[in-house]
Amino acid sequence: MVWQSMGSPAIFVTIGDALVKERRAVGFAAQSILKRIPMVISAVIGGAMMTIASEGSASKQRIQFANLGDTSARRLRRRRQGDRAL
Repeated sequence: MVWQSMGSPAIFVTIGDALVKERRAVGFAAQSILKRIPMVISAVIGGAMMTIASEGSASKQRIQFANLGDTSARRLRRRRQGDRAL
C-alpha cells in the first residue's frame, strides 16, 4: 500500500503530461480501471480454486462448524459458571 500511494503522483503526472487537456479524464479513468482488473480476476480465480479444493468436503465443513459452535458454547458456560463462583 505504501508503494502505491508513493507511485500515484508520478502516474498522475505522467498521464497529465502525455495527454492533451481534453483527454486527461479518459486517461485517468483507463488507468483506474486497469489498476483494478487484477484484483477482480484474482478474486475469481481464488474462489474457483477454493471451490475445487473443497469439492466433496461439504460434510467435513459442516462438522467443523458444529464443533466450533459446540466449543464456543462450552466456553461461554464455563465463563458464566466462573462468574457465579465469584
